[in-house]
Amino acid sequence: MRCVIIGGRLPEIAFQTITGSLTSDTSYTFSSQPIGTAHNSRLVIVAVAYINSSASSATCTIAGGAATEISGAGIRSSSGGSTEVQVKMFARIVTSGTTASIVVNTGSASGCWIGIWSAYYLRSATAVDAEAYYASGSTNILDLDVSSRGVACGFGLMPNAVSWTGMTEEHDAITAGVWMTGATYTAGAAESPRTVRINTSPGAGATACAASFR
Repeated sequence: MRCVIIGGRLPEIAFQTITGSLTSDTSYTFSSQPIGTAHNSRLVIVAVAYINSSASSATCTIAGGAATEISGAGIRSSSGGSTEVQVKMFARIVTSGTTASIVVNTGSASGCWIGIWSAYYLRSATAVDAEAYYASGSTNILDLDVSSRGVACGFGLMPNAVSWTGMTEEHDAITAGVWMTGATYTAGAAESPRTVRINTSPGAGATACAASFR
């Protein structure tokens, strides 16, 4: 009797870094950011949070090429206030190099922060599901559909320390009093949805996004 295995390696995801700038500008360049081991399957995922009262959308380049915005992982509250935090997520396949410049064009803004992940061996660069949330209370709700043996990542910009439910919290950083947090998840079975939450107290104005891939 012969046994035949069909398919390649299972998807993998690795957190890379979180950084930010609390300065006023229209474009933010984050030079020489780590993007993981080079590979022809590598998808670099960048979450972006920025303060901008305009309704204009941010754009992002990764390693000199235009990144694709991940549908469903973008949000702005309806207030349009000058201190409003907006959040989006972008991705681009980058096969070479271990570092890259990330450039985020926001229009007139007073701060910008990014989180970076590298995913490998995906069946598709298109997200299975993506969510974003602007919390008026202490909980960001990022419940995601996840595929069997898929992967996911999440990012949040918070006013205080956080705890994650449904993903493994991998990094927290504070810049000028702003708390940034990142997490990942590798699925066993499919879930529709998996409960994913970021809790922080006090939490008014906390903003977050997440996406899953297979």
